[in-house]
Amino acid sequence: MKKRRIALETITNGYGIRINRACMSCAHKDYTRARKLRLCCVTLNQVSQYHVCEKWTLSEQLEKAGSGNGVVRDKITKEVVIK
Repeated sequence: MKKRRIALETITNGYGIRINRACMSCAHKDYTRARKLRLCCVTLNQVSQYHVCEKWTLSEQLEKAGSGNGVVRDKITKEVVIK
């Protein structure tokens, strides 16, 4: 069975990383793995990961994505740090 692709609006953060504009990238989401429930902290409604509302705001982590101030991703550097 083929998965249906959902067309989402894509934005670009300050570092050129493309991010889908939906609840999954919103700063106001609250997701609990134990209850498998995604809530919007603004509207207090249960929403899906693809839900988009007018109060959507890009999360702080995704604003910084691509800045280079995060996790080391170079395989050679990881080996040196581990040794």
